Amino acid sequence: MSVRVRLTRKRVVILVAVAGLVSAGVAYATIPDGNKVFTACMLKNVGTVRLIDPSLPAANPMAHCTSLETQVSWSQQGQPGPTGPAGPQGQPGKDGLNGTDGRDGTNGTNGTNGTDGKDGLSVTNA
Repeated sequence: MSVRVRLTRKRVVILVAVAGLVSAGVAYATIPDGNKVFTACMLKNVGTVRLIDPSLPAANPMAHCTSLETQVSWSQQGQPGPTGPAGPQGQPGKDGLNGTDGRDGTNGTNGTNGTDGKDGLSVTNA
């Protein structure tokens, strides 16, 4: 007993949609690669880009570019650029809150005795 399946237009559309979803899932899981590098093929003279996964088997068309395409790659985060010039002086900041009182200091040493004063005048009661 054999089972025959007719390929109707509806079944072909469903089959293509499922294959596309599976391919998209595989691409999403492996692109970018472990080093966070995206690899793609750019169609020469047109500029359209399609992502590829070079880790797939070589027979897979999603693993390499055709002769009509140029392979390009890029990282999610590029190299840091050079330091830019210093910006203009900013506005002075607001005064801060008063700090807490400090601890009392230690007593100082006794000073030296002063010199004797001049003799004074005597006033008598009259």
